Amino acid sequence: MGHIRKGFLACFIFLLFVGTSLGNSFYVDATADASGDGTSWEQAKKTIQAGVDLAIDGDTVWVADGIYFLDIPVVITNGILVKSVSGPESATVDGDGVTSCFNLGDAACVISGFRIANGVTNYTTEGDDTPGNGGGVACSGTQPIVTNCVLIGNRAGTYGGGMYMGTAVDCVFRDNTARKGGGQFGGTAWNCTFMANSAGTGGGGMAGGTAFDSVFLENTTVYYGGGVADGLASNCSFEANSGGFGGGMYAGVADRCVFRFNRAKSGGGIEQGEANYSVFSANEVLFSGGGMSGGAANHCTFSGNKAQYGGGMSSGTASNSILWHNQADLTGANLYGTLAAYCCSPDVVDGADGCITNNPRLVTDSHIGGTSPCIAAGQVLSVAGVDIDGEAWAIPPSMGCDEYHGPESMVEPVFMSLQGATNFATGFPIEFQVTIQGQAAASMVDFGDGASATNILGCISHQWSDPGDYAIVLSAMNGAMPDYARCTQNVHVVSSDESMIYVSPNGTAQNDGSSWMSSKGTIQGGVDSQGVLGGVVMVSNGTYSVGSAIAVAKGVRIKSLLGAASTMVDGNGSSRCFDLGSSQCSIDGFTIQNGYTLSSGGGVFCSGCVPEILNCVLIGNQAKYDGGALHGGRAENCLFVGNRAKGGGAIKLGIAQNCTFSGNAATYGEAVYVGRLINCIAWPDSVSGNPLATSACCFSDPIFGNTNAGDYGLCVDSPWIDAGIETFSTQTKDVAGNPRIFGSSIDLGAYEFPFTRNAPVAVPTRWMAEHGFDGDFDALDDQDNDGMFTWEEYVAGTHPSDPSSLFRVGITGSTSRQVVSWFPSIAGRKYLVQGTDNLMDGFENLMEVDFALGSWTNNMLDQQGFIRIYAELE
Repeated sequence: MGHIRKGFLACFIFLLFVGTSLGNSFYVDATADASGDGTSWEQAKKTIQAGVDLAIDGDTVWVADGIYFLDIPVVITNGILVKSVSGPESATVDGDGVTSCFNLGDAACVISGFRIANGVTNYTTEGDDTPGNGGGVACSGTQPIVTNCVLIGNRAGTYGGGMYMGTAVDCVFRDNTARKGGGQFGGTAWNCTFMANSAGTGGGGMAGGTAFDSVFLENTTVYYGGGVADGLASNCSFEANSGGFGGGMYAGVADRCVFRFNRAKSGGGIEQGEANYSVFSANEVLFSGGGMSGGAANHCTFSGNKAQYGGGMSSGTASNSILWHNQADLTGANLYGTLAAYCCSPDVVDGADGCITNNPRLVTDSHIGGTSPCIAAGQVLSVAGVDIDGEAWAIPPSMGCDEYHGPESMVEPVFMSLQGATNFATGFPIEFQVTIQGQAAASMVDFGDGASATNILGCISHQWSDPGDYAIVLSAMNGAMPDYARCTQNVHVVSSDESMIYVSPNGTAQNDGSSWMSSKGTIQGGVDSQGVLGGVVMVSNGTYSVGSAIAVAKGVRIKSLLGAASTMVDGNGSSRCFDLGSSQCSIDGFTIQNGYTLSSGGGVFCSGCVPEILNCVLIGNQAKYDGGALHGGRAENCLFVGNRAKGGGAIKLGIAQNCTFSGNAATYGEAVYVGRLINCIAWPDSVSGNPLATSACCFSDPIFGNTNAGDYGLCVDSPWIDAGIETFSTQTKDVAGNPRIFGSSIDLGAYEFPFTRNAPVAVPTRWMAEHGFDGDFDALDDQDNDGMFTWEEYVAGTHPSDPSSLFRVGITGSTSRQVVSWFPSIAGRKYLVQGTDNLMDGFENLMEVDFALGSWTNNMLDQQGFIRIYAELE
């Protein structure tokens, strides 16, 4: 839209020329004698209002440097120019916290070169309906022009803290406040910066009106549109704004705009608006639509945005857009409930309505590379004007906000940043935020340990196996930088073993926790002593009673020594057990029991889905509101039994993977209320809530073992053995410590059934491990080629990989007495002596023999026939 702005400036310059050439000049100086006639600096007026009162249409009022305090606003009713001599750094109009600074009506006047500060108009407490518009400048139409001014610290009781209506050109709005439109309400802004303004109900930076070529930075509102509410923005930048609904913008239209690092409850970039040819990158919300929620997006690019659901976009419609590299804690990493046409995303159906699922080959958060499948893949009649760079669209156009014209056309500067931790432990995934803005043709991240990644945007995770110092290098190239430009971040990686902190019931608070001999006595003490990001707090066997929740506000890994069966954290019915906040931490291998809270998360509370709860048993926890056992977080290989809450007896608002839920109680969702379930069993518990995403889950009778004895593993005839989705699993063992995976795929629930699906009997994990097998075996194989399957070797008590280890039967004695014996004869087996005198008739049982005897005496010597020994599990 640059041509529009140039036309406007030409008119503006012409008006100034007419005013300064044909009209008279009057002068104002705060140090002057008020008795002057204002026709020269020697006869200058003392106040701006006095100078204005002398001027008529076409005249200029020149204002000397200084601070001009007001007790009533300067009122202008005609077409004059009021201009400071040295600009806003030297000339201040100050409302002194008692009055607004300028009241311009709809006069065709120009105010130029002032710092307009501390203006107030009917600024009252929230809930007072007394009108008050334009704390700094109040206009009734768009004719008045305010140019080259800084409007700072102004307040309005109703609309427009900095300015109400009017036209602002090349101005800065900072730290202004209003009920709506903290910086400006209505009117027009050209090439302005709105920074750190705030509004109670909407439009922290601007509400209504139109903004061209402007920047909205760190503006806030409680409700609608941190940057802009209900307006039009063209070629504008929205960065680090925050609001309840629409961190960058609420409703309205955004053309060729950039939305980065904005925050909201929903709609990180935009909520319920229209976006064309725009960029959404690294925006984040608590709930839905990391980049955009609702509304319509056409030829937009979404990457690196985060949400609970709909990381890129939720609901609404998306057309001719790219949605890639976005994240969702619950469901819909890129799209959730969005109607998509001619879009590139892994969340669409390839080929449906012109959509593709191929990697778009993004090289920045706005630009595609030369091998992108998005080139010429857009809808022919979907574009008008130019792309995000101001370049012409091809026919057919590319998907996304950028039309590719070759690397030689990419000559504008590239801005790169790599943000992440610099000191951490081995084996701990560290997230780095990769930001590349501008016209890059290719990019690469080198982690310094032999690993690298190309054309990565947004969040990338990496972990180092060996301690040491590494240089991470982010590089990018374009037509002006064919040899790549680089930025480097140095990191220091320490050994997890050497940085470990130890906790045991015999420890003390005075110990430093550096060994078992000097262990800490409480888990909280261990957490507080672990100063390395990703460092381990190792907890020995025992029961750890807590009087207040164990608070974890940093990225540490809390592990039990021998698992949940040996290590308990007990809230004693009076305290929550863990408070994990939103830190990148994990708790692994605990029984978390009897937690209680009057809020949410009786056992464990997380404010997001980042903390991990692994291989735990959560039993008998209670919350007054939501999440009896767990609120938020990500649980894997966990058992939830006997937990209670109003919403989500076990879990509210979290992710559960390979978990088992049984016997939990709630008004809404006995197992889970709002969340995501993968490879889970919930029986007889219910699940409910919106959104609720499920993948490969069981909500019918799974055929548990003996639940009265605490056995929630699957029985041999359960249909949910080998029924899970293996690609989601991150753990190599189940909650009981048995290896994952046996058979063709992972089982549902927290327990892996320890044998191959089609074997007639269950072959225990421990027996297989003792005989040299890992998790990948088939009980129907004959490993040693001795004619016996592996499961038969287990029943017989022979070695499955030793061909000389056989089940042997022999006869000793004389014609008067014969003894039939067999070997091996082992505990847990039932041995039946069977006989027949005709193999065609089959065998019948003659006697059951205890394993300790291992033999049977034949007293039927007057008969001829056949004897066999039948062994089976007891």
